[in-house]
Order: sequence, then C-alpha cells, then structure tokens
Amino acid sequence: MSTALSKVATTLPRFAVGKQQIFLPNHVITFISPKPLQPPNLAAFIVPLKFNKLDLRDYLWHAYGVEVRSVRSFISGKPLSKHYESGDGQDPIRHQTRRPKSEKKMLAELKVPFVFPSVPEDLSPWDNDIFKAVTEVSEGNSEDIKNLRVNRRRANVADRPVSNSRISLAKQAEALRLRKEAWSNDSELDDKWVEVEKDIQLPPSK
Repeated sequence: MSTALSKVATTLPRFAVGKQQIFLPNHVITFISPKPLQPPNLAAFIVPLKFNKLDLRDYLWHAYGVEVRSVRSFISGKPLSKHYESGDGQDPIRHQTRRPKSEKKMLAELKVPFVFPSVPEDLSPWDNDIFKAVTEVSEGNSEDIKNLRVNRRRANVADRPVSNSRISLAKQAEALRLRKEAWSNDSELDDKWVEVEKDIQLPPSK
C-alpha cells in the first residue's frame, strides 16, 4: 500500500495546476537553444504575449512531465522598421515606419537539469544535400533580383538613350534662352477671344 501511495505521490505535481482542459490549443511555444554560459537547469522559451507564468508551468508539466521551480518573464520590444505595403495591389507604399509586434520570453528553472542535444555531424538522413542545393539556387535568384533593383534605381535619365523629341526640345529651349525666336504653340484661339485694345478707343491720357 505504501509503495502504491509513493508512486501516486511521485506522479502528482507539488503545486496547484489549472483545472481548465484545452484539447485544441492555438498557441505556439518555442524552445530556444541555450547560450554558451547558460546553466542546464534554465530553459528559455518564446511564448505568446497573453501567456503567464502559470500557463507555462502547467504546459510543461502536462505535456512533458517537467516540473518547474520558478519562472521569470520579460517582454522585448522590436526596433522600428520600414514597412512596404502594397496600396493598390501593384505599387508599394514606401517610407512607412512601424514597430513590429513585441516578443515575450520566459526563463524556467527546471527541477531536473536538461542538456540540450548537440547538433549531429551527419545530416544525410535529413536530405541536407538537397536543402543546400535549393538554398544556393534561392540565394542566387535573390541576389540577381537585388542587383536588378539596384541597377534600376541607379539608372537615371542621363544614362538612357537620347530620343529625337528630347533633342528637339533642347534646341527650342536654347533658342528661347537666346531670344532667337518667340514662343508659340501654333494653335488658333476661339472666336470668343478678342483683343480689347483693338476695338475700344481709349481717351488720351492727360
């Protein structure tokens, strides 16, 4: 009887757990790989902003049977970034600065230390060669598109071939500047436009 009670006692948590059962959770919790000087009894997680310390403690206990002694949480804000949003579906609206959504992290102190597994040296079972080939092709295409955009921005009017209309316009502007000819658009005015000075006799000025 004592052995059965001891087994039940070891399986039950030493803290009060939540009573609400969630069968289809819609939250995502990310386990962060530890830093070089991080002790094995500390585990870092990225959690939703609405998550609290009790939620993480219950989640680790019910999902993995991991007991947590304490939890620390903090919210890290993201720096301002340029946001490019398509206005009419084609041309992006530039120079829109916004702050991305903040990120909430939690640092849990584990009762039993956990050593993060090392990265395997042989990645062939996970098709690493195919992944590298696809990555190289994708990076090459991205670099070509980036260079094309940069060259497009640098291409100004002076680098484009001179058209005949531009040459004619330059000659007309030069003639007007030197007063060699008067400006005219070669269009006849309507009948309603009448020179007032020609039809009205003004009295001589005293």
